[in-house]
Amino acid sequence: MISMANNVPEVAKEQNLNEKTEEVFVEKPASEDVPLEKTNRKLLVVGTIIFIIISLLSTGVYYFTTRVKSTKEIVSKVEPVKESVKEIVQLRREEITLEVLNGSGISGLAGKTADKFKTLGYQIIKTGNTEDSLVNHLLVNDSVKDKVNILLQDLLSELKISSISGPLTDSTAAARIVLGKDNQ
Repeated sequence: MISMANNVPEVAKEQNLNEKTEEVFVEKPASEDVPLEKTNRKLLVVGTIIFIIISLLSTGVYYFTTRVKSTKEIVSKVEPVKESVKEIVQLRREEITLEVLNGSGISGLAGKTADKFKTLGYQIIKTGNTEDSLVNHLLVNDSVKDKVNILLQDLLSELKISSISGPLTDSTAAARIVLGKDNQ
């Protein structure tokens, strides 16, 4: 047996080596590169290069997305939502029925006022007296309250009534005009 103590690594000198192990160290000393180690070194170098390239690309993408301002203007179109609004058909004068009640205490005032509105084209279904009222006011049936704009215009010009005072609940008429003491 040939002693090859010079070729055996120092760690291995303390150990008892069998003949096959000593032969391996003689054929391929520990200082020589093993082909597997060369392959591993190549993979390490290639992996390191790929890592560096990916890192640089990621950094570049991040830089440009945060630093570069977009020059494109975002234009959005907002179209109004079309509501299905029912067109309210206004009543004509001849379709509006009226009650004219006198709360002023002036005799015959309800009849004179009813004649004015009859001349304008309204249907007068009742005239009479009621409890004393300080001012002129208008009560309108809920079913037609949005359809009597022409009546409101006429009341404004004739009696200075500009709005509906409340609902008319105890009559079949479309509206009731109550004449007050402000007519004196």
